[in-house]
Amino acid sequence: MNGRDAIEIAAHNLLKLKLRSVLTTAGVVIAIAAFVAMLSFGAGNQRLVSEQYEKFGLLFTIQVFPRDAKPDSAAPPVLDQASLETLSRLPGVRRAYPFDPIAVEVTSEDTTLPSRAQALPASALAARRFSQWAAGSAFDSDSAREVLVSTEVMNELGWKPTVTFEEGIVQTIDWYLSNTDWLNHVVSGQYQQFARQAPV
Repeated sequence: MNGRDAIEIAAHNLLKLKLRSVLTTAGVVIAIAAFVAMLSFGAGNQRLVSEQYEKFGLLFTIQVFPRDAKPDSAAPPVLDQASLETLSRLPGVRRAYPFDPIAVEVTSEDTTLPSRAQALPASALAARRFSQWAAGSAFDSDSAREVLVSTEVMNELGWKPTVTFEEGIVQTIDWYLSNTDWLNHVVSGQYQQFARQAPV
């Protein structure tokens, strides 16, 4: 029996057993499709989880909690400025700051709601969890009387943007293009001379 004979016999059997051939082919196709779907689902979930961990810096953040003082053990150390400086000097540590939220009330017009606030140093804003801005900018210094408001609080207070992000970018660019004299004045540094001459 040569190759041609084998092909003829195989073709004859396939034609003779059409239903069996169709079912076998359909089974193989379904199995491959299910395998591809499971791989795609797994890859998509892995990417989603990785993006969230990366976004909030969870793979690079360590939170240290005080231990409960036991009667037969030494008192836990106090988290003061000296402790923060000691933690900051550890190899691989970029920044150390207390993360201890306090209860506050947020009031806007006639709406008051309970929330939690956290005092942060300006250096903490370099952390990935605080680097996503919907609008505005970081505060100027550690003593600035400014706050960062989460989108959850904004939604609860009913604050909504009047324009979309895309519309805002277009309007900003249009404003700068329409006010090139002002822009040149700022870029050249001429405004500094005016500021020095202004009465204090």
